[in-house]
Amino acid sequence: MIADIASQYQYARTTPSTNLDGRPGRRLPGPGLRRYVQIRDRTCTAPGCRRPATQSEQDHIHDHQYGGATTSTNLGPGCKYDHRLKHEGGWTVTQPRPGRFIWTSPLGRRYHTRGERITDPPPF
Repeated sequence: MIADIASQYQYARTTPSTNLDGRPGRRLPGPGLRRYVQIRDRTCTAPGCRRPATQSEQDHIHDHQYGGATTSTNLGPGCKYDHRLKHEGGWTVTQPRPGRFIWTSPLGRRYHTRGERITDPPPF
């Protein structure tokens, strides 16, 4: 199982996301793009949420209905609860870099999140 995860992670790191981002006008991401985002982020992007990305929805940071593209730089996993919180609860989300998210509460407090790493980076 760990070998499978490691091979998928390596594939995601070495596969240029531009190939996966080839159809930005689609409403839903294709299977390759969906899997890339799941591997990159590993869990729901909301602060403190640990729901696996494979059990979460693909959330457009800039909503698709308002012109947001279906690309790796505009997608992040959101569990049903947190996805709804963003759309109906007054929270906003930005993604300044792929895999890095800033959630802003209705009161203006900011929470920086990123996907959970599979392993720590090498010490060199």
